[in-house]
Amino acid sequence: MSEFIETLEKSAEEMPVPAPEHSDSTTDAPNDKNIFVFHLPPEWKDDDLQKNFEKFGQIESVKIVSRPDGSSRGFGFVSFADPSAAQD
Repeated sequence: MSEFIETLEKSAEEMPVPAPEHSDSTTDAPNDKNIFVFHLPPEWKDDDLQKNFEKFGQIESVKIVSRPDGSSRGFGFVSFADPSAAQD
Protein backbone atom coordinates (compact mmCIF):
# COMPACT_ATOMS: atom_id res chain seq x y z
CA MET A 1 0.00 0.00 0.00
CA SER A 2 2.87 2.41 0.70
CA GLU A 3 4.02 2.08 -2.94
CA PHE A 4 0.58 3.30 -3.97
CA ILE A 5 0.84 6.33 -1.67
CA GLU A 6 4.33 7.13 -2.94
CA THR A 7 3.10 6.91 -6.55
CA LEU A 8 0.10 9.09 -5.70
CA GLU A 9 2.29 11.71 -4.02
CA LYS A 10 4.74 11.72 -6.96
CA SER A 11 1.88 12.09 -9.45
CA ALA A 12 0.44 14.97 -7.44
CA GLU A 13 3.82 16.74 -7.39
CA GLU A 14 4.12 16.46 -11.17
CA MET A 15 0.63 17.78 -11.93
CA PRO A 16 0.63 21.44 -12.95
CA VAL A 17 -1.60 23.70 -10.92
CA PRO A 18 -3.30 26.33 -13.07
CA ALA A 19 -3.03 29.90 -11.89
CA PRO A 20 -6.31 31.42 -10.74
CA GLU A 21 -7.95 33.78 -13.21
CA HIS A 22 -8.43 36.33 -10.45
CA SER A 23 -7.80 36.44 -6.75
CA ASP A 24 -9.59 38.13 -3.91
CA SER A 25 -7.11 38.27 -1.05
CA THR A 26 -9.80 39.13 1.51
CA THR A 27 -11.63 35.81 1.24
CA ASP A 28 -10.80 32.31 0.17
CA ALA A 29 -13.22 30.58 -2.14
CA PRO A 30 -14.32 27.17 -0.82
CA ASN A 31 -12.70 25.44 -3.80
CA ASP A 32 -9.30 26.75 -2.71
CA LYS A 33 -9.42 24.26 0.15
CA ASN A 34 -10.66 21.22 -1.78
CA ILE A 35 -8.81 18.62 -3.80
CA PHE A 36 -10.08 15.87 -6.09
CA VAL A 37 -8.38 12.50 -5.59
CA PHE A 38 -8.69 9.74 -8.18
CA HIS A 39 -7.53 6.13 -8.68
CA LEU A 40 -8.37 5.23 -5.09
CA PRO A 41 -8.19 1.56 -4.12
CA PRO A 42 -11.71 0.07 -4.26
CA GLU A 43 -11.50 -1.11 -0.65
CA TRP A 44 -10.79 2.36 0.77
CA LYS A 45 -13.34 4.06 3.01
CA ASP A 46 -13.50 7.73 4.04
CA ASP A 47 -11.26 7.01 7.05
CA ASP A 48 -8.52 5.63 4.78
CA LEU A 49 -8.61 8.75 2.63
CA GLN A 50 -8.36 10.97 5.70
CA LYS A 51 -5.48 8.99 7.24
CA ASN A 52 -3.45 9.26 4.04
CA PHE A 53 -3.95 13.01 3.57
CA GLU A 54 -3.93 14.38 7.13
CA LYS A 55 -0.14 14.69 7.01
CA PHE A 56 -0.64 17.61 4.59
CA GLY A 57 -2.75 19.64 7.01
CA GLN A 58 -5.88 19.77 9.13
CA ILE A 59 -8.80 18.21 7.28
CA GLU A 60 -12.36 19.53 7.52
CA SER A 61 -13.99 16.68 5.58
CA VAL A 62 -13.38 13.78 3.22
CA LYS A 63 -15.75 11.91 0.93
CA ILE A 64 -15.24 8.90 -1.33
CA VAL A 65 -17.97 8.84 -3.97
CA SER A 66 -19.95 5.59 -4.03
CA ARG A 67 -22.25 3.83 -6.45
CA PRO A 68 -25.87 3.09 -5.43
CA ASP A 69 -24.78 -0.40 -4.34
CA GLY A 70 -22.23 1.15 -1.94
CA SER A 71 -19.09 0.24 -3.88
CA SER A 72 -16.47 2.93 -4.43
CA ARG A 73 -16.36 4.79 -7.73
CA GLY A 74 -12.58 5.18 -7.22
CA PHE A 75 -12.46 8.90 -6.51
CA GLY A 76 -13.16 11.32 -3.71
CA PHE A 77 -12.61 14.75 -2.24
CA VAL A 78 -10.56 16.16 0.62
CA SER A 79 -11.35 19.56 2.13
CA PHE A 80 -8.57 21.17 4.16
CA ALA A 81 -9.02 23.82 6.85
CA ASP A 82 -6.18 25.89 5.38
CA PRO A 83 -6.15 26.58 1.61
CA SER A 84 -2.34 26.38 1.55
CA ALA A 85 -2.52 22.68 2.51
CA ALA A 86 -4.48 21.97 -0.67
CA GLN A 87 -1.81 23.74 -2.73
CA ASP A 88 1.17 21.76 -1.37
